[in-house]
Amino acid sequence: AELGYLMEGELLVEFRERKFLMERGDSIRLLEELPRGWENPKETPARLIWIMGK
Repeated sequence: AELGYLMEGELLVEFRERKFLMERGDSIRLLEELPRGWENPKETPARLIWIMGK
């Protein structure tokens, strides 16, 4: 499993043909499949903590 926590900014995540907007304080948990794409929709930086486990 993998876990991401957005510390700052915004990220647009494409996963299974859908797009989700992550905002500061949001988290995402993935069990098997990684997102197909990431995009920062703003000019300001985004900071994400990504935790990977077995």
